[in-house]
Amino acid sequence: MHAWALALSAYYDEALTVSTRLIENATNFRVDPALPYGSATSAVALAGLGSTDAALRMVDDAHRHARRLNDTNGVQNAYAIRMRVLLQAGAAAEACATEPPDLAGALPSMRGEVLGSRALALVTIGRVGEAMELAEEAREATLGIETRALACAVSAVSAVKARSSDVLERCETLIDHVFEAGSCDLAVAAYRANPELLSTLLASARIRDKTVFLVRRAGDDRRLETLGMSSAALVDPVISLSPREREVYDLLCEGLSNAEIGRQLFITPGTVKVHVHHVFDKLGIRSRTALALNSARGRYAAPADTNPSEDEAE
Repeated sequence: MHAWALALSAYYDEALTVSTRLIENATNFRVDPALPYGSATSAVALAGLGSTDAALRMVDDAHRHARRLNDTNGVQNAYAIRMRVLLQAGAAAEACATEPPDLAGALPSMRGEVLGSRALALVTIGRVGEAMELAEEAREATLGIETRALACAVSAVSAVKARSSDVLERCETLIDHVFEAGSCDLAVAAYRANPELLSTLLASARIRDKTVFLVRRAGDDRRLETLGMSSAALVDPVISLSPREREVYDLLCEGLSNAEIGRQLFITPGTVKVHVHHVFDKLGIRSRTALALNSARGRYAAPADTNPSEDEAE
């Protein structure tokens, strides 16, 4: 189970090393029942590392070994993993078109994972109602780690697509759950298949750091760049300030008024006011007092729900 726990937690390099060794040992010592498990784990790790073709070959191996051993659990597991590999590869339609395995007599945990994986594929192509129903059916079948994470992912993606008022809450639930349960790989699969989900995850100040940790663990820094972001700027928003905004920020932290800042920088108070607004927006700060307090602590407060008042920006 060590290899699977590593893969599920999105430690893909380590998971691939352990699962490859497992496959070699199972082959050398003819422990055939371990082969579907080892191949399935390698598939998850390879997909996490971005090697889609190799991951699909491993899924095929897992399915072939399971069929040969009459291991229905292994067949069902291979299907669920195939869904998620295809989703990460941007092939959601192909995932949805893949025939599910027979779930008669399936273990509750595997039934939930199969249904949850298919639900994630359905919500990705916009079949939100069907996906939510399937996710609920999966959740009713089991409280398994994978199923609960998939249900949270389906809920978050559906909220993003429907622009629900509770979208941030659902996204926060997803990230909190996968970190607590050690099932981060399922959040990775969800945001890779749905880039708009990643943008929303990063919009929540409460889970932004966790999301950045996950993105970097999964080797997805380039996805942040595609969104016009960087992990450094997300963790330390001061980096995102322009040179002039940084000058204004430093003087604000010293407690200077707009007029005093203008005199030091040889710009008008009106121009200073514009820069102050930009600083507030980029740092998620809504008052000079909050900025000073957070600067003293060396960190930045979460954005408030209101815009900075005219008095605060003056």
